[in-house]
Amino acid sequence: MSIIYDVIKEELARNLVMQQAYAKELSKQRQGSLVIRRLPHSSNVYFYLGYRANGKVIQQYLGIKDQLDVAAIKKELNDSRKLKLSLKELKNNEARIRKALNAL
Repeated sequence: MSIIYDVIKEELARNLVMQQAYAKELSKQRQGSLVIRRLPHSSNVYFYLGYRANGKVIQQYLGIKDQLDVAAIKKELNDSRKLKLSLKELKNNEARIRKALNAL
């Protein structure tokens, strides 16, 4: 066909490869939110990882403040959110690319 059709088809293939790579990386990372709890008569701060699984809210105990590298956990969760947004953007771009291919 035309050069434009071939370029769009290559972009679709690149997009699909990127989606697979992002999804694979996302499956390796923690996802959810950091939940902080303090007991009324205790000085300890307890950290949990809150996320959804099968329609239920799960809170996984991570530890107390002194035992954790909270900054590293926050960075990992933030990186996971960014990756998730990038994957969503790739999926939106895939839909546009497919529409362009169908129009040609």
